Amino acid sequence: MYDNHMLSIEVTGIKGGVGKSTMAALLSLSLLRMGGDVLLMDLDPLGWSSYLLGIRGEGVLTSTHLDDSKEHWSDITFEDRRLRVIKMLGNGQKLDLALEDYLRNEAGIDQLKRVIASALKDSFQFIIIDSSLSSKNGTKTLEYLIRTIAKPSLHMRRLYVTDLNRISIETLLNNIVKEDVENLGVIINMVPPIPSHVEMAESYATMFKGVVSVIPFIENLFNIETLSPSSIPPQVMDLAGIVHKPVPDFLLIV
Repeated sequence: MYDNHMLSIEVTGIKGGVGKSTMAALLSLSLLRMGGDVLLMDLDPLGWSSYLLGIRGEGVLTSTHLDDSKEHWSDITFEDRRLRVIKMLGNGQKLDLALEDYLRNEAGIDQLKRVIASALKDSFQFIIIDSSLSSKNGTKTLEYLIRTIAKPSLHMRRLYVTDLNRISIETLLNNIVKEDVENLGVIINMVPPIPSHVEMAESYATMFKGVVSVIPFIENLFNIETLSPSSIPPQVMDLAGIVHKPVPDFLLIV
């Protein structure tokens, strides 16, 4: 299923509360279940994808000093595969601001490089980045560090998450970044499981290119404290099964 190329997928969105971090965590678990070794880099200010995977405590960039002798991540295993989670924030601070202290001098840059290199010392087929368009510069900086450190060649894609609100859909259409990273597609999340709303979501889906996954509102996911492989909706598993393939002009997953 996998070759010697590492695939990085940035899961992002234009506003909070649409389930972006939940989707990042679920996609990571799905790839783990399907036999991949996965690194999840949580750049969300609240550290929510980390939280959903049972990771507590402060993030790497909220530490006043990075101890090189300490592992700044947590591993989740499934059968003989590994999901490694790096929580970068978690105290509400924006990524761009948090990175300033580390990037203003060579010592800080070297220290951050050592943390990322240490996390990448094991082999991973996938890197999932839980990000936000509001931290575009910080995300690019970390993606650059990963690219310079990763031994296998790194292919990068972007996956957007939105809700069914028409203003959200239109705003996303106007803000999709096309020039720097290959767009994988869009998740229209938390769609009320009512036929008229599902039809509306499928209609909105045709406005986008690539893979568009329509995921219903699932109450258990809304209230859950810790995700597990059994929590994964079938639509996310279907998406995980094709993320490494060439991006189609349009493919709807419902």
